[in-house]
Amino acid sequence: MERAAGERARDLTRAAVAVWADLDQHDPVNRRGLAQAEVFLGDRLAELGLAEEAVAWAVDAESGFRRLLLADPGPEAAQEAEAAIDHIGRQLELRLRLLSFDSLVRLRDRGLLPEPLLPLAVVGARIRSVPEQEIAGRLHLDAEQVGTMLEVTPWRAVWRFEVRGPEGLWAVQGSPWRGSTKVRNRTAEEIGGELVRGFRESAECPGEGGSWRVRLWWHEEGDPAGALFRLLVGPGAAAGGGGTPS
Repeated sequence: MERAAGERARDLTRAAVAVWADLDQHDPVNRRGLAQAEVFLGDRLAELGLAEEAVAWAVDAESGFRRLLLADPGPEAAQEAEAAIDHIGRQLELRLRLLSFDSLVRLRDRGLLPEPLLPLAVVGARIRSVPEQEIAGRLHLDAEQVGTMLEVTPWRAVWRFEVRGPEGLWAVQGSPWRGSTKVRNRTAEEIGGELVRGFRESAECPGEGGSWRVRLWWHEEGDPAGALFRLLVGPGAAAGGGGTPS
């Protein structure tokens, strides 16, 4: 029912975008209405999990508000446009973290990956273990540009280890097995591997036959399915003694 309601909201918002788009775009009121409707459509798409299309509409909306500012609107309209651009910028940074490298490439090819977002896109690809040469080639960047972006743009790795007790419940471990740090030019698999090696040697790691798991996210803890590295060790894990990086 929630999904159906979300899809109805998306369809209504898409219809509103079409209405605004059909109006005279030389009128700043209509341009502002269209940009606002595109913001709302991006939000509805994000709620449905359609992150790539949400980014595409948000980029369109940001461009609309920037065109409004270039048209030298009055103080009130300019303040509204600047606030909208700030909001969209924050939303784009959050949504880009959810995109696969293929999604980033498609947005770049469509001209919907603005220059200010390229460092974040490059870092997101590297976190997912995409080789630097492939990042440069598919995002149409120089290898030197990619290397510089990776060196100067940090990302926040957030992890959580849990141990399964005798009663079957999972207990979250304390510091340093639940924590975060800023890193540069490192993949989630590299960070996760280092954490796993350290945990195996710690007193908190259960002995033979015990169960434990780790998840690692970009920026903040979230849905387990959204972890960029995860490992399950113990009797319930896959054959071979554990899980695999996501």
